[in-house]
Amino acid sequence: MQEINRETLRTLRREIDEALRPIAKQYNISLACGNGAYGGANGHLKVEVAIKSADGSVLNKEAQAFKTLAPQYGLQASDLGTNFTSRGKTFKIVGLKPQSYKYPILAEEVTGLHRTFKFPSEHVKAKLADAMRA
Repeated sequence: MQEINRETLRTLRREIDEALRPIAKQYNISLACGNGAYGGANGHLKVEVAIKSADGSVLNKEAQAFKTLAPQYGLQASDLGTNFTSRGKTFKIVGLKPQSYKYPILAEEVTGLHRTFKFPSEHVKAKLADAMRA
């Protein structure tokens, strides 16, 4: 490896997440690589640790923020974990990032790579309303 760049960090993140899975399972916690930075010969990634509740769900800081702040975005705390469809894919609401003004709602792909995407709150509200009508 000659340098650490965006693609290198993405590859490392996937492999580190895979390596963390058995440890997370052993301790019944959630371990995941978060954001990072890189530059030339070095880089860093955050590792997030969260306790799992009795039902197996993870209440990380984004999920806690959603439960607390959802009404300010026209949503309900009970919408956490709810599925909606957008652009032909199904997503599950997993949290909220209040500092992300345009795209504060975090949702994870239900199928595929389970990647997390950011959505505008109005878009999510509309998609949840569509699901209620269906």
